[in-house]
Amino acid sequence: MNKVLVFTKANQEKGDKTPFEAFGADSAKWGKIVGLITFAKKLPKSKARRILNANFVDKEAGFKLRNLNDTSYIARLVADYTQTYLEFLPLDESEDTTLGRGQQGSKKHIVVVNGALTATMRHYLGFASKDRNNHLHHGLDAVIIGFMNDRVIKAFSEFKKTQETSRAAYYAHTLSKEEYKKKRAFINLPNGENFRASVLEKLESIFVSKPPRLRARGALHEATFYSPNDPKLLKSYGGTKGVEKALALGKMRKIGTKIVSNGAMVRVDIFKHKRSGKFYGVPVYTMDFALGILPNKAAVLGKDKSGVINDWKEMDTSYEFIFSLYKDDLLLVQKRGMQQPELCYFVNFDTSGVNIKVAKHDNSFSTLTDNQKLLFNNATQEEVKDRVGIQNLQVFEKYQVSILGQVAPAPFHPRQDITLKHTKPAKHIIQRSGDEL
Repeated sequence: MNKVLVFTKANQEKGDKTPFEAFGADSAKWGKIVGLITFAKKLPKSKARRILNANFVDKEAGFKLRNLNDTSYIARLVADYTQTYLEFLPLDESEDTTLGRGQQGSKKHIVVVNGALTATMRHYLGFASKDRNNHLHHGLDAVIIGFMNDRVIKAFSEFKKTQETSRAAYYAHTLSKEEYKKKRAFINLPNGENFRASVLEKLESIFVSKPPRLRARGALHEATFYSPNDPKLLKSYGGTKGVEKALALGKMRKIGTKIVSNGAMVRVDIFKHKRSGKFYGVPVYTMDFALGILPNKAAVLGKDKSGVINDWKEMDTSYEFIFSLYKDDLLLVQKRGMQQPELCYFVNFDTSGVNIKVAKHDNSFSTLTDNQKLLFNNATQEEVKDRVGIQNLQVFEKYQVSILGQVAPAPFHPRQDITLKHTKPAKHIIQRSGDEL
């Protein structure tokens, strides 16, 4: 645990910086911090060292270098594991599959490709620089790597030896010239000049697959503790009465005499009113899993004249359970004004606005259709996401997607109870109603 108990003001001044980054410029204040840490006899040495660390920038560069080395090692390990434990089909009719790896006449089924070569070949084949905002860049990399073999790698190595500079950008510029391509053809492309267009067309047909995050994990609550009389809480919830109601609804939790914000929302359970057809969401937090008590009240909009939040709706027999949503669950959604429903991934649920945040599967801004723009009307080049109110959605269905991107409606599952493996129902630490320890 790397936590330090401090006053709220000091924590706000520090922000996301290290103690030295936040206070090191003030020699008097930093000297006081050093003195306190140095003479704190019960403080573990490792923790003291982290608090007084003044060389974080240099160490961060070291972290990045080690991460690069780790990535290279993992690539080699995966290649070796795949080569050893998978049985491959013959590459051609003449291949002798009884030969072991490295034996004369054996074929190489696994090729590890350098990132610089992949980047250079992207330009050589006429594709623009990688757009990391669009998840389909992984698919383009796969196409490029599919053309790699020993002959291409050797040709690229020989090309590098003839150049005075070793920068991949220079290689890319030279290789992209048509006259150079004609003189020194690395790859014989299918479809000739139409290769690039055909690849891009295939890429746009890919549906990016994401697995839903079904595990209940994360902190039970936020680290900051508030007094019940904290001005921010009173203002936000409409006074003492509003704070008490927020505690009773589980929007916050009470630990001892203090109040904390909820930790992660593991899922939201979606209900539908049997007569009106309106949708409602019941948030389920990590704290609920720890307590083993399944909440049954759906979030509603609005506050009364004094600023106190409205009572949430009890999901009684007037409502039917539809499905549970975890992060990265696939949805089919249509709101008013849209011509047809669109597939999107669930990101999170907002209890204050009673809306869900959804994301385009590939995060591609340039390929948004007119209908999708109505769903993602606040999308940017960096992020194709938006919030959608759930209550009056015309279509609100849960879907599932396979590893290969095959999409189908999700089968119905009854509402699941909640518990953690270590939860002991007889001994609840904190009640949803806000009871003290």
